[in-house]
Amino acid sequence: MKKTNFRWLILPILIAGAFYITACTDKTDVETGNFTTMNKTGYIHFLEKNKGKVVLVNVFASWCPSCQYEMPLLNNIYSDFKGENFVMIGLSIDKKMNDLSKFIKEYNVDFPIYLGADDLMKHLKVTGVPETFLYDKKGKLVNKTIGPVNENYSEKFKNLL
Repeated sequence: MKKTNFRWLILPILIAGAFYITACTDKTDVETGNFTTMNKTGYIHFLEKNKGKVVLVNVFASWCPSCQYEMPLLNNIYSDFKGENFVMIGLSIDKKMNDLSKFIKEYNVDFPIYLGADDLMKHLKVTGVPETFLYDKKGKLVNKTIGPVNENYSEKFKNLL
């Protein structure tokens, strides 16, 4: 009888322990539909991994008119500069994955897109969309643009390459 009671006592402890370990595990990326969510930890790892390269990060939403305006410009920047010394990603704040998929297709987005987790948006101090972050080869933030980039944006980082 005492063995049976002990087993029933240990079972909830094991289950609680499993939930605790799962909750505390650092999950860098979590699949959401066809898109990967990038959280603060994943972003820090991404920047660390890309030291030695100029990094451009654009925060956007599919429903944002300014984001729609700048996307062809960002595509051109990516096409012109992608390579060994330049990395570019987009972080979407979209909640409807179908809208994001349509946006990527409509604007022929050819650079990697992630969903930006809430903790990452707080870390970046995003106040609205679009916002663009530019990091030098040392991983230092050298420019934050609030609002859409323009045709001359690449002038901000040509000397960093």
